[in-house]
Amino acid sequence: MAILMFTFETPAFAASANASAVTKKSAKKTGWVVKSGKKYYYKDGRLVKDKLGYKIGKKYYKIDKKGVAAGVSEAEGLAGIRLEKTGRSLKKAFQYASTQIRYWPNCGSPKKGQKEADYYAIYGFKNGRGDCYVMACTFYQMAKVLGYDAHYVKG
Repeated sequence: MAILMFTFETPAFAASANASAVTKKSAKKTGWVVKSGKKYYYKDGRLVKDKLGYKIGKKYYKIDKKGVAAGVSEAEGLAGIRLEKTGRSLKKAFQYASTQIRYWPNCGSPKKGQKEADYYAIYGFKNGRGDCYVMACTFYQMAKVLGYDAHYVKG
């Protein structure tokens, strides 16, 4: 008599380092987990890590290599998302701002209390067009997200 035994290990049933057992239901979890005062975001059962910009609901976050999420402004979030698409380089950020933003003279103006640099960058990232302020502000925000000591100067 022969006995056949099969063991299947799928991501849904695999044990994790932080838990003794993971059920099929929890492995597909999408949402926030707070551990030791730090926020982590899971999407489809996987920890989201290493994102310069990430949109969750109506808010934007920067997520480090360990998965710790920190809220950022809409302009910084959009800049981070664009950098993820363009390759996380200052040169590619400049190329995007100077060649992919089509010139468009009617961009409107910031609402009362809104920072000009944020308004123009958001306009550029969302619309893919704008004037010289928009082009400069999209580049400024991307340089800032990359860690450069960037400043917005108008004049």
